[in-house]
Amino acid sequence: MKKYVRILCAVSLLCAIPNIGLTAEDIDFETSISTATQAAKDGDSDTVLTITMDLLKSTQLDDTQISQTYYLRAWVYQKILKDYREAIYYYTQSVDKKADDRWTASSLINRASCYGLLKKFDRALKDVNLALEMWPDNPTALGQKKALLDAMEHEEELAEKGPRIE
Repeated sequence: MKKYVRILCAVSLLCAIPNIGLTAEDIDFETSISTATQAAKDGDSDTVLTITMDLLKSTQLDDTQISQTYYLRAWVYQKILKDYREAIYYYTQSVDKKADDRWTASSLINRASCYGLLKKFDRALKDVNLALEMWPDNPTALGQKKALLDAMEHEEELAEKGPRIE
């Protein structure tokens, strides 16, 4: 958070000086995303959400940077806040940017994980399969596909047994 505050202070100070014309678009993407990533690792969701929202307001980001920013927001909702529906929303935004295949595949894999946690196994499997089309040797996607198929089989077994009466 401190590093981000320093960046914002520097930007505010420079914007206050006449004729400099520094705007929010001038915030260095790499510095901001590195700070947000470290904050995510530290479990500081507020900092990540603030930085990523500021980045998304920028008009100077390319599709890969936008995809990466949405991915990081989604990751916070998934891993730190455990808000899987919100995570799905932001992973979808990342996928919709159609950036490079690795970012798209990573977003699909994590979105599949959220769907799986919500027991929406068909959607989860669809996402994993799409990710594997883009990144066939991805060990996370391969492992997740196996886990999803096992979970689906387990759900079918429970459904066949019917409700448990005690």
